[in-house]
Amino acid sequence: MTIEQRANLGRVNVELNKIKKISFKLSMTIMDSVAIIRNQLKERGVENHDLIQACYAFATEFGKRSSNVDPNRRAMNTARLVELSLDWVSFICDDCDAADRKTFKWAVSALEFAMAITSNRRVDEDAKRQALGRVLEGSNEADRSLAVLSSSATNVTLRWQQGQFIGGGTFGSVYAAINLDSNYLMAVKEIRLQDPQLIPKIAQQIRDEMGVLEVLDHPNIVSYHGIEVHRDKVYIFMEYCSGGSLASLLEHGRVEDETVIMVYALQLLEGLAYLHQAGIVHRDIKPENILLDHNGIIKYVDFGAAKIIARQGRTVVPMDAFASAGHKEAIVPKDAQIANQRGKNQKTMTGTPMYMSPEVIRGDSNKLIHRQGAVDIWSLGCVILEMATGRRPWSALDNEWAIMYNIAQGNQPQLPTHDQLSDMGIDFLRRCFECDPLKRPTAAELLQHEWIVSIRQQVVLEPPTPSSDHSGSISSSTSGSRQNSTYL
Repeated sequence: MTIEQRANLGRVNVELNKIKKISFKLSMTIMDSVAIIRNQLKERGVENHDLIQACYAFATEFGKRSSNVDPNRRAMNTARLVELSLDWVSFICDDCDAADRKTFKWAVSALEFAMAITSNRRVDEDAKRQALGRVLEGSNEADRSLAVLSSSATNVTLRWQQGQFIGGGTFGSVYAAINLDSNYLMAVKEIRLQDPQLIPKIAQQIRDEMGVLEVLDHPNIVSYHGIEVHRDKVYIFMEYCSGGSLASLLEHGRVEDETVIMVYALQLLEGLAYLHQAGIVHRDIKPENILLDHNGIIKYVDFGAAKIIARQGRTVVPMDAFASAGHKEAIVPKDAQIANQRGKNQKTMTGTPMYMSPEVIRGDSNKLIHRQGAVDIWSLGCVILEMATGRRPWSALDNEWAIMYNIAQGNQPQLPTHDQLSDMGIDFLRRCFECDPLKRPTAAELLQHEWIVSIRQQVVLEPPTPSSDHSGSISSSTSGSRQNSTYL
């Protein structure tokens, strides 16, 4: 089994990871800029095929080299290279003169690159999987799971000191901690591995969530720094958000200033647009999974239920250990899940009932496949509704079965009154609560809604970089019953 080499010094390894992340962002920016240059020249009526050809040649070469810098982001980089290669061929076919000799040379280069980048993409993966199986043959399943987890490139060695307890959950606890190499605050999730029979499932859940977090880099998504694997526990290092969760904020009542609701809604939408553009659906958006940093910037957290979706809508990385792509999920409320786990074929819901969309409740797999991001839009509407009213959606109903029945029937939650939210805000919520997911607007479309556009014209949001959010003190962490489960 081949394990990627890492620097022995934690500080050096941290800097190398930063370089990898910057290299990936630069690569994606360069590849995205080719289409922008091409469109700008076309809009201005400027015909400069040599420049565009040079841009395609440079971007593809740079992107190809960058894919070797960071293996963890290779899949996203390769997917963008495939798109770029097809755009390159399209440029030659649509814009260039077929009778020109240069066109022929360019076509050969473009086609060679397109064939190279699209052919045999799974050969290396299959060979690696088969080799891994041979090396670990004979080991018990728990040891094999830990070996795979510890061989991850995100397994880091940090000098850190544990601080104040933040919260606890089924599998472990969350603490504030100091990174002694950088003197930054961070959150550390400690997952205990006490039952050997549960280790493979827990390790898979950790790998799935890390598979999502390690490719994300956005001001409205909590930053992930790596993991540390031990025989009996796993530490997950994440960005520390001293503002607590949105749920703990709402314990004090509704957000009375609509401008604040609009600012939060804008940040939530920008984070969602980024996730959906990357092909990732969160699937469990609720106030408990939304944090605020020391500047009040919104951060999505807890991607344990998330799924990475291919462009055709097929699930390529399942994030729920109990559900698989292509199967309907039976809906089981939290208090009934334990009793039902003895049925091996029983599937559990992904999400919290009062924030779940009709298609998830009904298990409408066809519509889920075609518009996966729509489930997050419904949940987003529920969060904004709760900020405006101070009450959870469907708060008038006394049990989860009644909530799920009403949602499945296509009913919408009770909207805020006009003294709680403006007409534009209520219209925004109505669009979020469109029962048909195929008609429900996307995050990118909702960013153009007049309610959101109006707040963009009033304020300029300048979120800090993720690394700058660690500069608080350990004593500034807050507690609360709803906040304590935030990182878990």
